Amino acid sequence: MKKAKTIIMALIALMALSFQSCRQPNVQHVEPEKTPADITFGDNKFEKTALAPVLKPGKIVKIVCGKKNQVIGGSDYNNFLFEGEGRTVILTRPFALGKWEVTRQLYKAVMESDPSYGSDSNKASEDNQELRPVENISWYNAVEFCNKLSKKCGLAPYYNIDKDTVDPNNKLPNAKDRWTVTINKDSKGYRLPTEAEWEFAARGADPNADAWNYQFAGGDDLDSVAWHSGNTGDTHTHEVGKKDKGVTIGDETFYDMNGNVKEWCYDWYTEFFEPGEKYNPIGAVCGSNRVLRGGSWYTTPGGNNKNCSVTTRDKSVPGAKDEEIGFRLARSL
Repeated sequence: MKKAKTIIMALIALMALSFQSCRQPNVQHVEPEKTPADITFGDNKFEKTALAPVLKPGKIVKIVCGKKNQVIGGSDYNNFLFEGEGRTVILTRPFALGKWEVTRQLYKAVMESDPSYGSDSNKASEDNQELRPVENISWYNAVEFCNKLSKKCGLAPYYNIDKDTVDPNNKLPNAKDRWTVTINKDSKGYRLPTEAEWEFAARGADPNADAWNYQFAGGDDLDSVAWHSGNTGDTHTHEVGKKDKGVTIGDETFYDMNGNVKEWCYDWYTEFFEPGEKYNPIGAVCGSNRVLRGGSWYTTPGGNNKNCSVTTRDKSVPGAKDEEIGFRLARSL
């Protein structure tokens, strides 16, 4: 009798639980993604410095390039590419990219100097001058900045920099600066984006979306997304993020990818890409120039604005400094 009573009580409890589960479904609570935070070190928080995810962990993207020598595939606005077999770019390493170009304020806080040509007599009065992009930056300056910022933020540096050893992969004869720079692939420290990562972000990070085939990062109207010679008067940079539009990835917007300053990428520049599948390409093994992407405040858009498009490629020797050149941060996730 006691055993039967126990069984009856267990059945009643089970029925009650079943009834409750029908009335109150077990919905898994998912925490909303946090808004990317600006960079902080010491007692200082720096405006307009946040990085946001472009390729999230667990995602793999395979992009078939339509023409020979396309960097990453998609529309060609420059009409300089050869017909023929292209390569397939496969991105497997998650990464984040700066929503803005590196500012003069952040650069000075890390490097204790601001090499920018932009002066108080050569400015837009409505801009916060410290939030204009730093420029007059060599590729070597940029990678050194990345390492110093990483250390200030408690991160392992991404680059190994040897200033005393001539880089055998730098084929520019008689260059003043030919530091040997190698990478620590497992580091989560700050770094420059690769050229493929830069263009992937500039196109909106989704080959199936309309934005992938826009001419500019964020749309087909150049003036709405970029500072160039036609709207700066060939005079100066502007505060980062002053344009209302940029390229949107998820809930975040990335600004100035087609104007303000040209941006260093990690890669050695090459004009010709080998066909076949290329996983997380980082450019040529050696060269004389490093890659620059995006237009600048001094760029003449040209016919059909092609000089500012997402397919526009540029280059410069890594030791070069120019008032058109700055950079944007990246980090592996």
